[in-house]
Amino acid sequence: MLTASISTVDVTLQVGLETQTVNVEASLPLLETETSAVAGMVENKSITYLPLVDRRSAQLQRLNGFVVQTNSGANATFAIAGGRSNNADYTVDGGTVQNLLIGVPTLIFDPPVESVQEFNVAISNYSAELGRSGGAVVQMTTKSGTNSFHGSAYEYLRNTVLQAQPEFATSNPILRYNLFGASLGGPIKKNKTQFFFNYEGRRQVVATPESLTVPNAQELTGNFNGIIDPKTGTQVVVKNPLTGQLFANNIIPTTSQDPVGLKLAAFYPQNIEGTSPTGQFVVNDPASTVVDAYVARIDHVFGEKDRIFGRLLAQPDHTLQASVFPTAACDTLGYLQHDYYYNASGNWFHNSTANTINEFRLTYTRRQYL
Repeated sequence: MLTASISTVDVTLQVGLETQTVNVEASLPLLETETSAVAGMVENKSITYLPLVDRRSAQLQRLNGFVVQTNSGANATFAIAGGRSNNADYTVDGGTVQNLLIGVPTLIFDPPVESVQEFNVAISNYSAELGRSGGAVVQMTTKSGTNSFHGSAYEYLRNTVLQAQPEFATSNPILRYNLFGASLGGPIKKNKTQFFFNYEGRRQVVATPESLTVPNAQELTGNFNGIIDPKTGTQVVVKNPLTGQLFANNIIPTTSQDPVGLKLAAFYPQNIEGTSPTGQFVVNDPASTVVDAYVARIDHVFGEKDRIFGRLLAQPDHTLQASVFPTAACDTLGYLQHDYYYNASGNWFHNSTANTINEFRLTYTRRQYL
C-alpha cells in the first residue's frame, strides 16, 4: 500500500439480536453547573496507594493543576495558583489546622494517610464561607467508622545502608527512620454510633555533617607561628593587648596567658590533625526525633433530622540535637525542642426541612512550637 493512497474496504455488518445493548456512561459531568469554583478532588484510593515521603496526606495536592511544590517530605510547602508559598487555607472536617498566631498560615497538622477519606483543593472562585486565603482552600475529611470493623497496621523503614554518603562527610551519617501505625474503625451501636481511631508514630535519627573551626594543638599552647589566616591567606599576627606590641615569633609567653582563657579553651573538641592549619573539626551530629500522631472520631445519629460527630487531632513530639563538644553546657549546637498540637472539633447537623440543613461547628486548638 502506497503512502497517502486511498483504499477501499468492504465491511459486512450482521444484524444483532434484540437483547444486545450499548451503554455509554460517564462518572463525572463535563461541566459543573452548580458552582463556579475551580477545584480538584483527591480520592481515598489515590491517598492510600500513591507513594508518599513521610506518608502525609496534604502532599498529594500537587496532583492538581496550578500547584508548585517548594519543599519536600514533612516540611513540604506549596505555592498554588500563583499565590505565595504557605498561603493556602487548610481545614480538617471544617476546622482550621493552620498556624495563624505568627501571621503565616502554615499547615500545622498534616493528617496521616490512614486517617483521611478525601480532600478537595479549591483554587479560585470558591464560596464566601471559604475566604481568608490568597492562594487556595484545601478541605480534608477524616474517615468515619462503619457498621463493620475494619483495621490496618503498617511500618516503613529507611536506614544508613540505603543512603549515599554526603559530600565532605568523613563517614556516612547515621540514618534510622521508622514510620509505623495502626487504625481501627467500626460500630459502637449499628446504624447509630461508629468510631474511627488512627495512631501513627515516627522515630527518626538523622546525622548532619558539621565542620567547625577550633584551635589546633599548637594554638592551644599560645604558639601561632606559621598559622595562616584563612580569610587573608597571610600569617596570623598576635599582639600584646596591653602594649600593642607584637609577640616575638607570634608566640604568647606562658606568663601572659590568662588561666581562665586556658580553661575555656579546653572545652573545644580536639582538632582532626592534618585537615588544615585553621583547625577544622568535622563530625556527624545526630538529631533524634520522636513524633506521635493521633486521629480519633465518633459519629452518632440521633434520628432523621439530627446527627453529630466529634473529632480529635493530637501530635506531641520532640527533637534532641546531640552536642558535639565534650562538655554539653558549652555546646552551641545541641538543644532539646518540645512541640505539641491539639485540635478538637465538634459538628452538629440539623435538617430543618427537606431543603434546609443547619450546621453548627466548634473547633478548639492548642499548640506549642518553639
